[in-house]
Amino acid sequence: FKEIVDAVGGVKVPFLYETRDKKTGLYVPAPSCFEFSGDHALAYVRSRSGYSYFDTAKNTWVSDGTSDLGRISRQQDFIRRAMQRALDKGSSSPKVANQLLNAALKNVITDDQLTPITMLQLAQAMRNLNTSGIPTYTVESSGQMIGDQAVLVPRIQNDTMREILALFQGKASFATPGSGANNPSPDTTSAEGAMGAIISTVAYLSAQPSNGVTPPTIPVVAPEQNTYGVSPPNDPSCR
Repeated sequence: FKEIVDAVGGVKVPFLYETRDKKTGLYVPAPSCFEFSGDHALAYVRSRSGYSYFDTAKNTWVSDGTSDLGRISRQQDFIRRAMQRALDKGSSSPKVANQLLNAALKNVITDDQLTPITMLQLAQAMRNLNTSGIPTYTVESSGQMIGDQAVLVPRIQNDTMREILALFQGKASFATPGSGANNPSPDTTSAEGAMGAIISTVAYLSAQPSNGVTPPTIPVVAPEQNTYGVSPPNDPSCR
């Protein structure tokens, strides 16, 4: 993680307030488009119960009470930003691309079909992708005490979670903006379209029978994304 962040020259995240977490070492001194290096980025994405910001109107530090859920939302946002930074830097700099490739091969287990050349080809194919629109989801949950431990218990018996799980199980395809429910035609030049095309392909292949019988139509879904806690504002200029 740290090597990838450093390989792209840091990752920028917008902040509306002075922010800190004394437990992880996170500290953003002022509202800004703050650039994280590897070690500091790790302190940011690890921040959970200690995440707090300084509310100038109240003149006091305010904690993010969403704990794990807030951290997940910030992690998802950071991953999108890191991906965009990698695409921005790696597509124009062979040196950065090589550093990213080395970091990935060092820290990710790959099969014998995924070669360095294949990874470079994948990166080249994604060079125009805008990652800000990639959808992310969090399993809904409720806080409970089990013994002396505070835990999050998944809540998956609702329509939204059924749709989300169906996507990852290959039982549904992703409805992209502008696509009809009966005849989705994803725009693969957008992040939503690219993600929709990938998920739809996985769903299609998973549904193909081995006995030649025509499979049932795969439903098209577009579950609402769920974001928790204090997350970075939408600032396209901070990248």
